[in-house]
Amino acid sequence: MARESVSAELLAEIMSAKEAHEQWLDAPETGCQADFSHQDLSKCDFSGNRLTKSSFVSATLVEANFSGAILSETDFFGADLSKANFRHAKLQKAVFCGARLIGTVFDHAHLEDTDFRGGVVIARSSENVVDSEATCLTDCILDFANLARANLSGANLQNARFLGADLQDAKLSGADLSDTDFQGADLSGANLSNAQMSNTVFKDANLSGANLDGARFQNTVFENTNLDGAKLDTIEFPLGWASGKGRKTVLALLQEQTDRVLSKHEDWLRTNGESGKRAEFLAQDLSCVNFSNRDLTGVTFRDTILTDASFCSAILVMANFSGANLRNSNFENAVLIGTTFSKADLSSARLKGVTVGHIDLKNDKAGEPKRRMRTDFRKADLRGALLPEFDPSQCRLTGALMD
Repeated sequence: MARESVSAELLAEIMSAKEAHEQWLDAPETGCQADFSHQDLSKCDFSGNRLTKSSFVSATLVEANFSGAILSETDFFGADLSKANFRHAKLQKAVFCGARLIGTVFDHAHLEDTDFRGGVVIARSSENVVDSEATCLTDCILDFANLARANLSGANLQNARFLGADLQDAKLSGADLSDTDFQGADLSGANLSNAQMSNTVFKDANLSGANLDGARFQNTVFENTNLDGAKLDTIEFPLGWASGKGRKTVLALLQEQTDRVLSKHEDWLRTNGESGKRAEFLAQDLSCVNFSNRDLTGVTFRDTILTDASFCSAILVMANFSGANLRNSNFENAVLIGTTFSKADLSSARLKGVTVGHIDLKNDKAGEPKRRMRTDFRKADLRGALLPEFDPSQCRLTGALMD
């Protein structure tokens, strides 16, 4: 816990050490390199001081003020810098490995080649932290900084620059990366789940194996980005968040993950359930996904968003689209025997050449007649859709809206 105030005696000691350090920087034979290691310097004022190559190893610097200070090559290894102020400080090649950085402010600081490996940066919601604030690195320059395995969860990194930085396995979950530039940075294995990425630049960056679950993309730039093995929970991802150049990348990841699910489903069909897994999409956003020519027998799409999706020539026997949004979707030449579209929105969909019909199901009760399952469009919105002439004996159209 930080002290209430700084004693006159400590202030005098710090002043003497700073003066000796400046002499050492100008003429090493006359001064003495400052070493504040292991000391409690909470709330002390180092603003504007020239402390290049000084040492604060394992020091307690809660609410200390380093604004505008020159701290190049300074060592803060293991220091507690909670709520410290580094605004406009020059921190090139400084070391923050293992430091505690709760609510620390770095906005407009220069942090090129800085080493944050293993640094602890805890956001407002962190456990065991009372009234803490999110660490702020807005407008910072962190070119070629080493933040491998650093914890920047929940940090405010708006408009920061990480050109060529090393962020391998870094934790950036929930961080605000709006307008941040990661051009050429290595983010392989990094956790960017739930991060805000409006106008974020990942040109030439390495995001292989990165976790992008729940990240919010808007005009995000992924030019020449390595996304091999990147994880994006597209099953829960609202595609509407993706726009601009980021949309193309998100769609590719969405298609890739959906294809994996469908491959397991087709394996489940081939082996009569002995291997693979039946596909089930519930209330998910699968807009623009291509399902053409796949065997989707028995797949559930209830309440799923499938606008502009393609099901051309797909086998959809007994598939369930109840309540789904299928506006502008394409079902041309698909097999829709026993398929359910009750209360689905099929406005402006294309259904030319589809095969509709019924399938007879066994009744669980002995002696009872088989149950007939027909293609079901009850209460579906078919306005503006391109439709074939349906055989009423093969379809259920009660309450359907049609032109």
